[in-house]
Amino acid sequence: MILRTKEHSVLAEALRRRCRFNGNDKQSILKQWTGLGCATEYKQAVQGGYMEHAQKPNPGAMCWWKLTPKGAAIVAYWIGLGHNHVSVENSGLPPAVIPDEVV
Repeated sequence: MILRTKEHSVLAEALRRRCRFNGNDKQSILKQWTGLGCATEYKQAVQGGYMEHAQKPNPGAMCWWKLTPKGAAIVAYWIGLGHNHVSVENSGLPPAVIPDEVV
C-alpha cells in the first residue's frame, strides 16, 4: 500500500508528536493527541481510516486529532524501523510504502 501525500504528511506528524511528547510511553498510542490542524488538512487521513477527532470538532478552527488502530499500526511500524521525532524534524520522513501485513 502507498500512502497518499496528505495521509503520509499527517501520519509523519503523528509519529513526531508520539515520540517527542510521550516521554516513557506514558499514554496509549490510541489515546494520545498526535495531530493539530484544520479538518481539510486531515480529510484524507480521516477518509482512509488513519486519524479521527480527539475532541468535539470545531468547524473553521484547528482541532486535535488522534490515531485510529489502523493509523497506530503504521506509526508503530515506522517506530520499529527506527524513525522518531529527530528523523522527522530533520526531513528524514518515513517511507510512504507500507507492507500490506502492517495494516
